Amino acid sequence: MTRPPVKLRGIGKDGGIATGRRGFTLLELIVVMLVLSVLFAMVAPSLSGFGAGRAAEQTASQIVTLSRWARAQAITEGRAYRLDFDPANRVYFVTAATGAGFERVGVDFGRDFSIPDGVTLAFDALQAGGLTYLEFLPTGRSQPAAIRVVAKDGQVTELASLSATEPLKVLTPEERQEVALR
Repeated sequence: MTRPPVKLRGIGKDGGIATGRRGFTLLELIVVMLVLSVLFAMVAPSLSGFGAGRAAEQTASQIVTLSRWARAQAITEGRAYRLDFDPANRVYFVTAATGAGFERVGVDFGRDFSIPDGVTLAFDALQAGGLTYLEFLPTGRSQPAAIRVVAKDGQVTELASLSATEPLKVLTPEERQEVALR
């Protein structure tokens, strides 16, 4: 003799069989979606500025990384390297000294790095042939320079090599104050 399948029901708070409803009504779901939409509408404008600031920070980080790599290569190979900036085309790239001048390096660091839309660069550095550049010598020295990376929202990141022996770095607020006093 086979038994019919047993249907299990939940147990209520009082230990009896729970008979309450399950799930949400359509009205409850609409109210939750409305509340979430209002919250998102309030937060969205502040998130748009986040992307602009991140693009500037990433650009500053790339510039510092490329300058340190170029400096290390100059010391290792015994020839000058440059980090070139082409403001007209909104790109920057690394070149190395050859007998006839400077040519792009044949590795990934020699490719064009784009300056994102809304990010501007201001320089206190050497210029030649329409390019602004930072030059790294085989002795480990470089010309002191400063670069201001400005985001669309006005956020400023200052990069500088404060002396001929110091690598390019992001300045702290204290260092920015010190540079301003000079």
